[in-house]
Amino acid sequence: MDLKKLSTYLVNSNKLYIIFAFLLHFVGISFSSNRWQILLRAHNINVNLVKLLKFYFIGNFFNTFLPTGVGGDIMRMYYISKQTEKSIPSMSTVLIERFTGIFILIFISFFSYMIGFGIEKEKSIGITISSLLALSVIGLIIFFNQKIMKKISFLFNFSFFDKFRNKLQEFYSSILSYKFKTTQIIYVI
Repeated sequence: MDLKKLSTYLVNSNKLYIIFAFLLHFVGISFSSNRWQILLRAHNINVNLVKLLKFYFIGNFFNTFLPTGVGGDIMRMYYISKQTEKSIPSMSTVLIERFTGIFILIFISFFSYMIGFGIEKEKSIGITISSLLALSVIGLIIFFNQKIMKKISFLFNFSFFDKFRNKLQEFYSSILSYKFKTTQIIYVI
């Protein structure tokens, strides 16, 4: 990154746009933190929204400066697990919050593509978006169907998973519990 070029762009840019962009970013993180709080409350975990905002900003920092898109989520899982006595359910909320966000993004993309707004449609984009939506729905069906999950649980029968098996089962059960918390899921979406 050329810092000299960046400083030139910042000096010559419209400051109102920069302020507006930061405000929009803060509003987006506030909405995401609120969604996270709803998911935590579904497990009877009460965490102050200001703390969740703090954890979200820490996660954003790690997502920005680490060469990964999940480093921030790992940090949020770490901080929320230290904040509460229900560490596994609280960590599962980060995964559910991330997945609902991605699912909504895919759904909006699909809906926008189908409407088209008079734009000539590129078929490869439509196929990609439709495939992502279909895979997401199939993944949800498989993940929340305990009979199917029992059939594929042999994947975790390796000795490597022995010391993590109970934690993985608790993590899965925590996520599975959202199957019966549809009000919270709908509210989050």
